Amino acid sequence: MAYFYDIVHGGFYCDAVHGPRTVLVRDPDWTPSDGQTLADGPLIEQANPDCTLPPANDLVVLSEDAYRVLLDGQSHGKRIVVHDGAPTLADPPPPTAEQIAARLRAQRDTLLAPVTDALQRHVLQTTYAQPTTLTDAEASALATYAQALRDVPQQPDFPHTVVWPDAPAPTDTIPATPEA
Repeated sequence: MAYFYDIVHGGFYCDAVHGPRTVLVRDPDWTPSDGQTLADGPLIEQANPDCTLPPANDLVVLSEDAYRVLLDGQSHGKRIVVHDGAPTLADPPPPTAEQIAARLRAQRDTLLAPVTDALQRHVLQTTYAQPTTLTDAEASALATYAQALRDVPQQPDFPHTVVWPDAPAPTDTIPATPEA
């Protein structure tokens, strides 16, 4: 079994899966002589019509060990880069400010969702004169906390430095604030 890495498009290939480039077939031009059958004919090598390997110039042959090292490195967050015509492992680039900001906003939204739900429940309970889950003071504290969460992206050094607001006294409705 042969392993390959496509240095043009990236990705691994294996001839056991994608088919070998050539196959051995009986020579169609051979004629049997006395006592011979077509099965006795010589084998010749020809292109395999079922081969789905990329062009040979795009591929680097890998040993099974090299293949496994690259695959293992990739599964642990490394990138495969081509250096001097061969695939090697490299650390991924650090996240961009936009990626960090998106992750922090998602984290903020996760914190905000249960608070918003609790506040909406409180408003509906109050509007329809139902018993309330929160006191007015708890609802006010949650509203202040929710606004502080919404304001996180407006902090001066966002997304490089974030100061998470302190959650009000623990309730069953809000998760803990992450460490900065």
